[in-house]
Amino acid sequence: MTTTDAPADALGSTPAAVSVEDLQQIADDVWATFLDAGDVPPPGDDAGTDAETDPETDPGTDAVHSAIAVLGSWEGQVVVECSRTAAERMARQMLMVTDVTPADLDDTVGELVNVVGGNVKSLVPAPSSLGLPVTEAGRWVAGGAAPVCSVHLDWAGHPVTVSVWSAA
Repeated sequence: MTTTDAPADALGSTPAAVSVEDLQQIADDVWATFLDAGDVPPPGDDAGTDAETDPETDPGTDAVHSAIAVLGSWEGQVVVECSRTAAERMARQMLMVTDVTPADLDDTVGELVNVVGGNVKSLVPAPSSLGLPVTEAGRWVAGGAAPVCSVHLDWAGHPVTVSVWSAA
């Protein structure tokens, strides 16, 4: 169901590392709590894996991402990235709506990254705080951030990537 990766020594001398195993557990718990696959709404025209993507990791060209900053002793970003189709299905599942508005989509992906980010924040040295989630269309651009770890989920046939990045 999932694959993981992490660069060697990505956190350098940071005393509290966010490991692939930690992130995998966080992502699994969040998705089980908010998006239990047993309760996925019946598929409509968006059934199955997104067209022309690697079902393991690629959200396709119509990607959506939400990022949230972790600020404090350790600084970085937590990112959730998926296809728009997956985000719309997640919104229908979480919000129990049929028609998903752009605000619903932003709220859903933003809430998922907020919960994952809060769990990541609990693993890094105090003091720390979370910024506000920012949800945008397209793939996330890391800028100068360095990858810490990422996990790739398959939710209802849609690839979702959850990643942690350290500030440069």
